[in-house]
Amino acid sequence: MKQLAQYLQLPEEELCQQAKTMRRQVDRSLWNLGLYLIAIQQRKLHRARGCSGIIQFAVRFLDLAQQKAYELVRATTSLLETPLLAEAFRDGRVCWGKIREITGYPPARMRLSGSTTPSITTATKSRGALQ
Repeated sequence: MKQLAQYLQLPEEELCQQAKTMRRQVDRSLWNLGLYLIAIQQRKLHRARGCSGIIQFAVRFLDLAQQKAYELVRATTSLLETPLLAEAFRDGRVCWGKIREITGYPPARMRLSGSTTPSITTATKSRGALQ
């Protein structure tokens, strides 16, 4: 309760501005985590840890939910492949939620097939909405 008290004391405008700043920091953290996952996947470090794919690695070693891991890989891959969208995201003109919406999680193929082990290949093949 002591932590909440400091927020309750902030002036209205400052409280709202700090909340917006925090949301942007969360977005940037998700982007960075996605970059880590893709780097691990490209260097095949997940295999060295006994995982067949980056999603399995993220679930097992980073304690991410499978859906969240897939979402991060998919969205980050899309941002890397669409520089204008990535720039808008970095500038704060587009939030993580919008990136997620644009990349269409979950892809129709996954919904229809009931697949529970998405891969980066699936993510990159289903990004058509961004091009």
